[in-house]
Amino acid sequence: MQYRYRDIADELLEEITQGSFRVGDKLPSEELLTERFQASRNTIRRSLGELEIRGYIKRHRGTRSTIIANKTRDRFTNSLQSIEELLQYTRFRGSELISQVLSVTEIDDAKTQATHANLNEEFTWQQLKVVRTSKDGIVPFGYFEIFVASQFTDAIKHADLSVPIYQILEEKAGRKFAVVKQTISSGFATKDFCKQLKVPLGSPVLQARTEFITEDEITAEIGMAYFPADRYQLEVTLKRER
Repeated sequence: MQYRYRDIADELLEEITQGSFRVGDKLPSEELLTERFQASRNTIRRSLGELEIRGYIKRHRGTRSTIIANKTRDRFTNSLQSIEELLQYTRFRGSELISQVLSVTEIDDAKTQATHANLNEEFTWQQLKVVRTSKDGIVPFGYFEIFVASQFTDAIKHADLSVPIYQILEEKAGRKFAVVKQTISSGFATKDFCKQLKVPLGSPVLQARTEFITEDEITAEIGMAYFPADRYQLEVTLKRER
């Protein structure tokens, strides 16, 4: 199945590689692309995100995207070739840990969380705070803030919240995730979660933002995860496309 945002990304990519744009040029604004392709702004943003992931543009908040490459290059692909493999891997990793739900609250004003979770302000979200520890319950592995869009929260009522939320949504809400997008960055432990992770305030942590997007292009879940730098390791194997 091909999705609308990918069609738009492919069309723009063809224009970039065929010479319609030079390195350093700006793409048309999101507003103009929305009008041209008769698509929602969210779809256009996902198309631009696809081009950025492929290494052809650099996006800038509040201004137009810049072309940084216009030639097809050798690419590396992740050894995880499908979302199914990714989710199965994540479920396996989660099975090695104990999850404790600290709180479940409604967020009426997404602006309060927009700075780090980048929530869609048009929705009401439910926030779950979770800490995951080793099997003996002593060593915290990570602290998690999970945001579920209001139209999906019925699926997690009375559910076993120690199970990954995306798994519950797929099974209970009958929604398949077509895209899983993850961004990992570095940061410092704040007072909001340093106690849960048992690390000093300001100590280094890895932050991972994971977005689960359904087949009909709705973001159902956003997870913010915080890991002490000495307790988390990301290993990725890349294979060159021939």
